[in-house]
Amino acid sequence: MSLFIRTLAVSILVLMSYSCQSQESVDRKIMLKVTGNVVSNVALFPLTGNNTQKPIKAVEQAKPGDVIEFVIDKGSIPSDFQLFFEFRNPSNGQPARTERRVFINKQNVEVQVNPMYASVDDSVHFAVNDMENNQFLSFMAQNNHTREMLGVLQMVLSKYDSPDSKFYKEALKEYTSKHKEHTEWIKKQTKEHSKLLISHTFRFQYIPQINWTLDEEMRKQSMLDDYMALADFNDIQVLQLSDYRKWLDSYVNLHFGKGYNAQQVDSALTTAGKRMIEMAKSGDPKLYGHMVDYFFEGFESMDLQGGIRMLNPYVNDPKCLATKKTMIQRRLQGLNTLYVGAVVPDFEIVDSNEQPLKFSKFSSNKPYKMLMFWSADCEYCKQFTDQLYPFYTNSKANESFDVLALSLDDTETEIPMWQKSVSDLPAWTHARAKGGLLSAEAQAYFVVATPVILIVDSKTNKIVSIPQTARDVALFFKE
Repeated sequence: MSLFIRTLAVSILVLMSYSCQSQESVDRKIMLKVTGNVVSNVALFPLTGNNTQKPIKAVEQAKPGDVIEFVIDKGSIPSDFQLFFEFRNPSNGQPARTERRVFINKQNVEVQVNPMYASVDDSVHFAVNDMENNQFLSFMAQNNHTREMLGVLQMVLSKYDSPDSKFYKEALKEYTSKHKEHTEWIKKQTKEHSKLLISHTFRFQYIPQINWTLDEEMRKQSMLDDYMALADFNDIQVLQLSDYRKWLDSYVNLHFGKGYNAQQVDSALTTAGKRMIEMAKSGDPKLYGHMVDYFFEGFESMDLQGGIRMLNPYVNDPKCLATKKTMIQRRLQGLNTLYVGAVVPDFEIVDSNEQPLKFSKFSSNKPYKMLMFWSADCEYCKQFTDQLYPFYTNSKANESFDVLALSLDDTETEIPMWQKSVSDLPAWTHARAKGGLLSAEAQAYFVVATPVILIVDSKTNKIVSIPQTARDVALFFKE
């Protein structure tokens, strides 16, 4: 073979390789044809990532016969997305809503949907050559049928009161056989369709096996032990699919019991997190890190300090690629610095009336003072202030403490919202920490998210309570 021909062959292979890669790294489209007989509002939302609450595109008053084009940025692919339909039910005129999940990988998607029946698999039609979505519908049809059969057997075995009877033993034998058959089928389907994105969701359909010879509490434990039987912690593709989050949520929910108090919840969720993180630790560092991020978000939202402290060895592990490492480490510092009995860091700031304010001297004429780090653009903060402000202004508690509402609003859109809130909440003292979460005040108090509330003794400047809700504040003041 001549040098020219060899060079030409290599060039063609390189171009072909580049072309294939380019085809997989381009924006994709969903072409939705609306069928049926109702006019509907249609929106497409991502199911993973940071923008799950923001529609990629929304169309109002879509009529039957309309074709709507949704363009998905290549950076969001591959993943799954959700089509939402809102309309009035023609039979009763009441508002109704349906949804349809769509997978996007290496193909554009063409789909016909009647909004009234978008949630019914048999009523949704994808293009014949759509391997992802058609195969997923086929898989779920068989999966749902088998799960239904196993569900019936589980109900019989859990309710039947004669475990020594022939009927019970036959039901147990059938359950064991069906469970094994379903597990092997999931493994086979996962392997057979491994080149498809949807195959990474199949393992999450595994049903944890129940040991029916144990009492109810031990059965639950056996389910927890078997929950991750088919999990693959090296499969980072699952991070782009919503099933993974649902799978984790279901695992966490299995740890709850009826009537749990706060201490039991903290213990149960800490146990759940440690068990799952230890399993993920042996897998891909990115998935390991995501697991730590997931449990930190949950612990932080519920202020489960035991759970947050449990994360300490993992965030100090170089192998752990958690994106929230710095935030977790900062939160751990805060737990070791700001606790009931600790003296709060002092700071000086200019309030909303352009007056200098030193926190150690603030509210010297009342026994207590409350420091609230918040943002007018934070939904949780709004819920908190909507509940606390009426309590503060309409009860005698305001004779016991003053409030310094320290805003972390720092953008062009946030600052006007804060300025409006100052006039809406006139009974409180207001100030804004320039720099937001990066301000010296937020850094000194290890604030990683808002709201953060501290009740402080005005004379000693020691923390006397760290409430999580407006109700906690009311209980502290015995209202």
